[in-house]
Amino acid sequence: MFKYRNNLFFLYRHNMDHSQPGAGTQHPKDHRKQQLIEATIHCISTYGLSNTTISRVTQTAELSTGIANFYFSSKKQLLETLQSLSTEYEQVIGRAFSLAGTPRKILSNVIRARFDPQIFTAEKIAVWYAFTSESRARSEYMLICEDKDTAFMESLVGTVKVLCKKNART
Repeated sequence: MFKYRNNLFFLYRHNMDHSQPGAGTQHPKDHRKQQLIEATIHCISTYGLSNTTISRVTQTAELSTGIANFYFSSKKQLLETLQSLSTEYEQVIGRAFSLAGTPRKILSNVIRARFDPQIFTAEKIAVWYAFTSESRARSEYMLICEDKDTAFMESLVGTVKVLCKKNART
């Protein structure tokens, strides 16, 4: 069976030197929670949303079911994973919108940000599509997906309007 620790991304993230305090360190509780979220992303992208179970996630993360139950109930685990992806997306896209420059430069930054390797991976895209398609049946997923989409579209439309006004004047 595929073990999540063999994933190159996982190896990169978890082989950092945590002995020195600083940006690369994480509290053990946060580390375990992040392991579970990353394992959930892997399981959803591999097995689909409906076939992702606590048992499968804990095996993938190589943690005990007790640890998983400490952090999440099964429903909360999925919501926490979706929220984690949404927050990560908002941070990357938010940085692109906040960079100084002309509206054209901002739009260019946003386009590049949408393909940022932090958020644009096959696993994460598969998870977004899984949650988006399931959101029609689950209002809690719908709220997270809609909030992300609405905030992005409002910022994008605002930037395009400024660009159009600026181009109309020239």
